[in-house]
Amino acid sequence: MKKVYFNILGIFILTGVLTYGSEVHGVSLGDKASANPYRTVAIGKNAKATDYNSVAIGEDSISSGNSSIALGTEASASEKKSISIGLQSKATDNQAISIGTLSKATKHSAIALGAGAEANGASSVAIGFGSSSSERETVSFGSKDIKRRLTNIADGKDDNDGVNMSQLNKTNDKVKNNRESIENLSNNIKHNNQDINNKFNKMDKKMNRGLSLMAAMSSLDFGTIPNSNDVVIAGAVGNYGDSQSVALGMAMEPSDRLGVNIKYSVSTEDIKTSAIGVGTRYRFSL
Repeated sequence: MKKVYFNILGIFILTGVLTYGSEVHGVSLGDKASANPYRTVAIGKNAKATDYNSVAIGEDSISSGNSSIALGTEASASEKKSISIGLQSKATDNQAISIGTLSKATKHSAIALGAGAEANGASSVAIGFGSSSSERETVSFGSKDIKRRLTNIADGKDDNDGVNMSQLNKTNDKVKNNRESIENLSNNIKHNNQDINNKFNKMDKKMNRGLSLMAAMSSLDFGTIPNSNDVVIAGAVGNYGDSQSVALGMAMEPSDRLGVNIKYSVSTEDIKTSAIGVGTRYRFSL
């Protein structure tokens, strides 16, 4: 049996048994198909469009949300502006979209693309077979057991852009170069510190030798020269730090009033490290 009704305000197309189209602009096509409210479309056995501006196409498909669309056998779009496309696909919250066999979008504005994909977080996106997104405002290309690579990605430029392996490798190269530069700088600093330490050690050694020279020279004792023609020779040793020196000296008084002396000291570690001193004195009465 097939019946066709024309109406100025709408068109009702009825085929098979128990096919219903109610109010204006409702279209139902299929055994027990039902397009009930205003501007609805139900096509397929047991297809049901039960809210305004809804579309259900496919056997046992149900579009029960305002302005919702269900396409496919047992597809279900149950909330406002939701869309489900594919065998047993389900969109169960406002503006949710599921595309693919057994796909599910269960939260507000969630999108599931691919067979078996599930978007269970608000405003989340699950892309690819078996992908799952459970946190809000996230994008998933796989699941705990399914991993995928993103390919052909342009270089990111803005702060919130993603980066590709090329950029990451360049960054890694820069980090490596910076690390090598830092290591070279650190080695140079260590080398310079060693040079400074060596110079300080040498300076310290020289100071010790010099002070030991002075200690030896100042220890020379000529005593009192009894006669003007006598020559007094004296010797002494000196030590400072880890350095030792010896000193020799000679003194004489050519006259009762004039006296002269000469002193020489040398390091026992380095004969090139030495000191010499010459002194004189003159005695007079006021």
